[in-house]
Amino acid sequence: VRQELTYCDNATRVASEALAVSEAKQVDAAAPADPAPWLAAVEAIATLGPVEKQAQTRRSEAAAEELRLHAEFAKFQPPVLGNWSDADRLRIPSTETVTRFRGEFEKAYGALANANSEREQIDREMATLREQLVDTAGAEPVPTVKDLFDARCDRDGGLLLIRNRLADQVDSEGERTFIGRHSPGRPLADAAEATVRQCDALADRLRHEADRVAAWQTLQQKLELLLERAKQVLEEQAAAKETLAHIEQAWQAAWQSTGIAPDTPEVMQAWLSRWQKFSEQVAAWNRMRFLCQEDEKQIATLRSQLVEACPATK
Repeated sequence: VRQELTYCDNATRVASEALAVSEAKQVDAAAPADPAPWLAAVEAIATLGPVEKQAQTRRSEAAAEELRLHAEFAKFQPPVLGNWSDADRLRIPSTETVTRFRGEFEKAYGALANANSEREQIDREMATLREQLVDTAGAEPVPTVKDLFDARCDRDGGLLLIRNRLADQVDSEGERTFIGRHSPGRPLADAAEATVRQCDALADRLRHEADRVAAWQTLQQKLELLLERAKQVLEEQAAAKETLAHIEQAWQAAWQSTGIAPDTPEVMQAWLSRWQKFSEQVAAWNRMRFLCQEDEKQIATLRSQLVEACPATK
């Protein structure tokens, strides 16, 4: 109230001085018959003072806020291209979008981590099984039922070659291959006898080493199952990596129009929270700047009214 009274007193003093100047210029003129213009001039002056003070306060506040916002804008990491005063108009992905991407990334990374962990576990188990297979087989490989089956097939092939020879249907190429495999440089009969002995030896070993053979076969089956699972895990790893690549591509595309190179969704959630507050502050600063412009217009109007009422103040 004291400040307003001071402004009114100053305005009255200025009006009185203006009136004195005008009277001095009109030495021989009569006093104005109508005091209304002078009263209007006094009213305009009384109004102008507070408006100018308000405008000055707003200009100072706007200038200080402009400096603060400029410094705050420079701190954003990742940085934002363009002018900070346009922050409230920049199309930034919503909080919901960033949250959705964070969930997708976490799910994909979780799938990849599980696949990697399972692959490491499979590798350890396979290494252990291979060591056990070596221990079980000993110095000589453990015979299998398949080994005996293949040996018998080979033996039967040799016996068939003998029958063909007895029937004058000699298979020279087949005999040469069979003999070279079992008794090079010896007759066909010797090669056939060698296959018979091999089959008998395998059969005997299968009977005598049944426990060892069973253990070896069990270990071999486990190893084959692990190898099959390892192939599946490799496919799961590849699928998880492909999914991650697609999510990353979509994540980058969501920010492309802003010119911002986004960090991870987790980092950008905190970034977005800061940006939303900053945008609100920029919007408030723009409103303050608009009010400053309105103050200038009002001051110009009041000054025009003052000059119109009292040309001597021009």
